[in-house]
Amino acid sequence: MSRILSINSASDFCSVTIFDAAGITTRSAPTERGHGDAVLEMVDQVLKETGYSKNSIDALAFACGPGAFTSLRIGAGITQGLAVGIDRPIVPVSSLAALAHGVYRNYQRQQTLVAIDARMDQVYFAAYETSALGESKLLSEVRVCDPAELVWASGPWATVGVGWEIYADEIKADEALKYVGVGAEDCAIDVAYLAQKVVNEGKALSAEFALPVYVRDRVVHRAS
Repeated sequence: MSRILSINSASDFCSVTIFDAAGITTRSAPTERGHGDAVLEMVDQVLKETGYSKNSIDALAFACGPGAFTSLRIGAGITQGLAVGIDRPIVPVSSLAALAHGVYRNYQRQQTLVAIDARMDQVYFAAYETSALGESKLLSEVRVCDPAELVWASGPWATVGVGWEIYADEIKADEALKYVGVGAEDCAIDVAYLAQKVVNEGKALSAEFALPVYVRDRVVHRAS
């Protein structure tokens, strides 16, 4: 198993994790401002707790979005800087896929509808199916939309993300859908889980591809 250092700065809750055969070491904190300093401090904390050096890390992963664009750029920049400094590959992981994986990890629910706040009274939305093989498969397009546009029938779906709470009155989802409270607090853990499969398959990228992804006009874009 590769040793992965993962970063999530996609929301107002930042987290950093080291994940390897020895286990999981993680730090997280609410961070409305100062994402950069908070993430760097957490990186130092998890390295100190594990006794690992930066050079012992095999790959870096980060939540690439969608999310708050400024904080996404900070996470991508820190990931890129660390990767360049130790000459290691990186893995961008969808912040929505990481939340879906968190539902599977905590509740063993495979099919998940993810909705997070996109500001301007809209949500980022996607549907996923997560397998025991460490993969969250996208079942829909990733899009930004008005909450009222989320019309979803009942079924074996769990819902996750603050969008379901903030816009509960506007979302026209079946009441049978089960909301689970897993949030972004430990999202870096799930970023690491999803990245592990990519690294094992030899599909990690060079540091130059540590770029945030944003959603505009209902289309996914990777920032340059």
